[in-house]
Amino acid sequence: MTSAINLDVEKRSEIGSRASRKLRAQNLVPGIVFGHKQDSVPVTVKREDIDSILQSHDKVVDLQLDGKTETAVITQLHWDTFGVNINHVDFQRVDPNERVQVEINIVLKGLAHGVTEGGSLEQMHRRLSIECPAISIPHELVVRISDMNIGDELTVGDLKLPENVTLLEDASIMVAHVIKPTVEDLTEEEDEDAPTEPELAGKSSDKDEE
Repeated sequence: MTSAINLDVEKRSEIGSRASRKLRAQNLVPGIVFGHKQDSVPVTVKREDIDSILQSHDKVVDLQLDGKTETAVITQLHWDTFGVNINHVDFQRVDPNERVQVEINIVLKGLAHGVTEGGSLEQMHRRLSIECPAISIPHELVVRISDMNIGDELTVGDLKLPENVTLLEDASIMVAHVIKPTVEDLTEEEDEDAPTEPELAGKSSDKDEE
């Protein structure tokens, strides 16, 4: 579970694409703080700080803004075309005791028994919609799959959720299954007669009759 960490942000007076490009050139990421029936506040955050938070998988932060602390959830990250750098970040104000709706990653761990028997594991559903307290958003949901055999299916309803977490999806949604690979019937090769070696004609030297 996550706990709020401090993140320094500063108000920004200029908005728009040109201003945002200038900020990014200074290793600053533009963002917005919104929610709780308060005015939205354009802000900037140091790129190294937001990168550090992403590496730790934290979603809840205590924003330090103008000498005040506001608890917020990172609700959306806007990436560049190549998915390398963050262009913009959205912070939604929350009460630490309120419940929020978020999506978390489903991570399969282990080697399914069915795979060792020649089966193939397929994961069709990778993100899970949940509701939970704002200050205890899971980083991810880890599912151990070592007991799955060929033919076994894992649905959303099979997932074990942490305490105080409510599922917001249909329990019948398929997360993963282990299937037996389809083996193409190989066409039997017809036995071919070994090619007959050509007879070697004996060379006879013709002698001219005298």
